[in-house]
Amino acid sequence: MELYTQNLVLRTAAPENIEEVARVWDPQGLIPLEKAQSQIAKMAENHGKNRPGRIVHLCLAVAERERPQTFVGWCGLDGASGDQLQLFYSIVPERQGRGYATQAARAVLEYAFQKAGVPFVNGGCHKENLASYRVMEKIGMRPVGLGEDGNPLFFLSQEEALACFAGEPMIGRSTLADCPAIYRLICGLEGEEFPYRQFEEVFRRQQESGGYICLVARWEGRVAGVLNLRIEGQLHHCGSVAEIMELAVDPACRGKGIGGALLAKAWAEAKQRECLVLEVASAGHRDRAHGFYLRHGLEQTHKKFSVPLAQKLKVK
Repeated sequence: MELYTQNLVLRTAAPENIEEVARVWDPQGLIPLEKAQSQIAKMAENHGKNRPGRIVHLCLAVAERERPQTFVGWCGLDGASGDQLQLFYSIVPERQGRGYATQAARAVLEYAFQKAGVPFVNGGCHKENLASYRVMEKIGMRPVGLGEDGNPLFFLSQEEALACFAGEPMIGRSTLADCPAIYRLICGLEGEEFPYRQFEEVFRRQQESGGYICLVARWEGRVAGVLNLRIEGQLHHCGSVAEIMELAVDPACRGKGIGGALLAKAWAEAKQRECLVLEVASAGHRDRAHGFYLRHGLEQTHKKFSVPLAQKLKVK
């Protein structure tokens, strides 16, 4: 099989590629031709076990399109464990820093989700390997916490992947692992750097509460927007009300429909929880935000008044 990207071709290693396999198989150096021959046969055997919806093992040689016979790395998926499908990639040192790992990994993901029909892909990298972490973000992998060794873990579902490939934001519930990204968005929204530990504690409590729904928009593997929705019963409505507490989109990702997608999802969540109304309070100077809400059908019905409790209330 062969997969193509802008600069690369990924293909199955054949017996005639034995010298290239011997050269790049082990990052530590050359391996004997006999071992290379054995690896080629093993890869072919594993590829024969793959079925629609199930990849046991897929290992493709990576080469530049201009020099297809010269291997510059490997990329593939390992599903031998049965419960995970791990993405892997490696590029020879002299070809690193050119975006090849990102191109190769994305091509493998597209094949896995669009052609092979797998339901999900797992990923991971060493906590100090920032370049590999960035590759995971660029290809749409979502951080889901840390492994027992403290290294970051990633996950991507077929639904998330197809939305990413189509150039659409993927909207879903936030996790605790999203807290740093949400923190940056909220600080940017308010123009203020909040104490992270206090922010994290409030976020954790809200995640555990049934009264909040925190939605995030993922774009190219990173959190590009957040909408925090509070659900509460209100006496003067004789029912539940959904209030948007925060809505922020990364300035670098504006104009891509992320805010509208978050608002639409919040509307759906509020309807599902049988809320009577969806409302939001927005600072008086946020003219752009006001226009956004008006364009999406919200009407200005109230004025909001507030006073910091650090100040004294004026009693007359």
